[in-house]
Amino acid sequence: TLPFTDVAADAAYYNAVKYVYDNKLMAGTTDTTFEPEASLQRAMLAQILYNKEGAKDVATESKYTDVEIGRWYATASLWAADKGLMTGVSETEFAPKENLTVEQLVQILYNYAKFKGVDVTVATATDVATASDWAKDAMSWAVSLKLVAADVDAKADATRAQVAEMLMLTADLKAAEAPATETTVPAEEVKPAEETTTVPAEEVKPAEEVKAEETKTEETKTETTTEAKTEAPAADATAETPAK
Repeated sequence: TLPFTDVAADAAYYNAVKYVYDNKLMAGTTDTTFEPEASLQRAMLAQILYNKEGAKDVATESKYTDVEIGRWYATASLWAADKGLMTGVSETEFAPKENLTVEQLVQILYNYAKFKGVDVTVATATDVATASDWAKDAMSWAVSLKLVAADVDAKADATRAQVAEMLMLTADLKAAEAPATETTVPAEEVKPAEETTTVPAEEVKPAEEVKAEETKTEETKTETTTEAKTEAPAADATAETPAK
């Protein structure tokens, strides 16, 4: 049971609010209210993703004039920018306190999906007419996952309920798996079964022939030994005795 009096059990977004609340991604605006129709600041989404990743980075310097080190949103906003999840509204401004629009929300979650290794390829692209050019691909992706409808007002402020729903619907997206690699032995290294298991006929000799060769070898050894003894000259005893 949720503690929020403004989130009815039969509300379309009830499960989404419960998901973000149970997983400590979003809290209420007070102990008893969630304000599902209220807008969400850009910095708040940065903080949500920072918490979701369990990030430990601590910002020590800022490239944005409107993100002051020490503010509650500074570390999360600069982390999101560093990871490519969010960009500033200009090279020097991040606009942390501006309301998040639907197309910004979608673009950030699209970037986050790619950051996690998810395949964001869309089989059939959908042109969301109200989307900015920079958000076209992300909005098409969102339509394919039924995160938004094709006729959504992309430039409208995103509500807290929409943020909760999109976080829940993208929670189970998995990173694309690398295709399994099969180890194939080159054809020239594969020997035919008959070559590896059969001894060629010309190498197999009859038992009688093998025995005859062994007897002949023994006779040859005996003859060689006898000749060696017969031909060796007698030792000259005087040659080995040194002269006095």
